[in-house]
Amino acid sequence: MRKQLGYSADSVIRLLRGRAETLGLSVMSPTSLKTKLSRWENGHEQVSLPHYRRLFRDIYGRTNAELGFPDEPETEEATELRTRLKVARSIDAETVKLFRRQVDHARHVDRRFGAASLLD
Repeated sequence: MRKQLGYSADSVIRLLRGRAETLGLSVMSPTSLKTKLSRWENGHEQVSLPHYRRLFRDIYGRTNAELGFPDEPETEEATELRTRLKVARSIDAETVKLFRRQVDHARHVDRRFGAASLLD
């Protein structure tokens, strides 16, 4: 995937370390990461730690399947999100219009009477 996207090994290491820092994750030193990256890309080792798989998904913008990673066990939060997305897909245009009218009404009341009366 790295070569397909035109990334150098050094740029991937910088991206991995930067994303890890943003997420508060601990990763190997750049030297160790360069060795690991080579081993992972050449099929000598699998990317076994979930946080490294997440970092690769984030920087490459690809799914586990696209990167050849095993599926992650689904957490309760993921199940809830998946359920909410299914419900969101079933919302029709009329429901969206109704919701927009309600939001517009709330904004109108807020502008006219102030937030305190809207809260009441």
